[in-house]
Amino acid sequence: MLCTRTCLKDVVVIGLIAALTPVVSAQDKLIWFTDQAEFEAFMQEPDQGKVLKGIEDYEESILRLVQIDVLDDPLESGVPNLPNGFPFPDGLTGLPNLIVQSNVGGGDPAVVNPRGIDGLAVLSEGISGVISDVALTSFGTDSIDLIFTSEKSGVGFNPIVLGGNSPVEVRVYSTTNVFLGMMKVPANPAGTNFIGVWSTVPIGRVNIFDPNNGVQGADNIQAWEVAPPPPGVVFFLNADQFDMALSKAGKDLKGFEDFSENILPDNSVEVIDDPLDANTVDPETFPEGILIDNLTFQSNVGGADSSQPNPRGEIGLLVLTPGLQGATADTVVSNFSGDAFDILSGPPAGDNHTALGLNLISFSNSETVRVDVYDKENNLMGRIENVPAPVAGGGFLGIIAVDDNTIGRINIFDPGSGLEGVYDVAAYFLNPCPWDLDANGSVGTSDLLDLLAQWGTPGSADFDGNGIVGTSDLLTLLANRGPCP
Repeated sequence: MLCTRTCLKDVVVIGLIAALTPVVSAQDKLIWFTDQAEFEAFMQEPDQGKVLKGIEDYEESILRLVQIDVLDDPLESGVPNLPNGFPFPDGLTGLPNLIVQSNVGGGDPAVVNPRGIDGLAVLSEGISGVISDVALTSFGTDSIDLIFTSEKSGVGFNPIVLGGNSPVEVRVYSTTNVFLGMMKVPANPAGTNFIGVWSTVPIGRVNIFDPNNGVQGADNIQAWEVAPPPPGVVFFLNADQFDMALSKAGKDLKGFEDFSENILPDNSVEVIDDPLDANTVDPETFPEGILIDNLTFQSNVGGADSSQPNPRGEIGLLVLTPGLQGATADTVVSNFSGDAFDILSGPPAGDNHTALGLNLISFSNSETVRVDVYDKENNLMGRIENVPAPVAGGGFLGIIAVDDNTIGRINIFDPGSGLEGVYDVAAYFLNPCPWDLDANGSVGTSDLLDLLAQWGTPGSADFDGNGIVGTSDLLTLLANRGPCP
């Protein structure tokens, strides 16, 4: 059944696109377009809040005119095509987070299933009616997958098939590989047709298949993402810069957790239930819970879509000690490779953390994670992707809330289906009286003497965060003499 974008019926559209565009499908999760200008105008509407992340047109290929080359799966953004890098010595460069590969499932591409060796063919202008460089499947029985390793809300491209104007089937899947909908669209070697799709759930994969067993592909692939919200947090990948920013912002350490209170021997692993906190006892690992009383650690079965806390409960977490799987210290990670990992900051009526420092870890090939930060009302404050999280040593990430807002939850997710978590966490709060160096409730002579003892060096009296105690810090302390607020 075809309908306009105002259609409210639950339908899955299967059939050749006629003049009606756009089209709603898959329980109103998708809106399809065959007019490129209309698609791009829709994505740029203010209420859509989408940004174009890039366009992949394969023109970075070093093929000469009228040339063809067969290459192995996958073809990936920023990754040279092996073994010799030909014809993409720098990988794909037009659209970040894109993987192009064949799928031997053909018209039944429910799972990602690349052919591997000789899975793709790259054609340059002049071959079989192709008018620009393009990547296609090598085998007519295969389909082709466009895989997005970061969440996309809209995807558009020119479908291509060799051998005439054969309609291809375009299937859309979520980041968790849930089928969202399918549309048939005309395709030809010149790529003169267009198909665009907008989704209310993140798009993780688009599959293209010619039922007539032609070789198929896509050119001028454009991808759109939800525009990031105004920055509610500032991220730091450098620990020294984070420490300087903490000092400048008047943040004090509230607590530190490194899981060393567990009773497991080295080179050990143990499965535990959610949650892990100061009030939860596990006799095999943490017989007295953890020491820090204002952090909670738990899994999140939402995985890529962990907008709400959703712990697995039983056997949701893994505890590993040094020596196991390359771990260099005690660590806690998610137990299932589709789950995410949550850190809940402060009990509902407890401490309000305005900054946290993490040493991240993920057991996966990529060893990188995405980190989302939420406030106490579970509103997204900020996101950072591709954060290093190596097993050997962990990857540092510092987070400071803007305007001293409170951090309520941190979600860590490895898009490569790894087991993600942390080696340690440091929690900070806003010190209302950072000039009270001796913590006696007032700023006075002893604090002045403490500042002078730190003169010319880094220290707790570096109020302006410039890395050294000096004149401006002295003036700040003198301006705040007297009882603390």
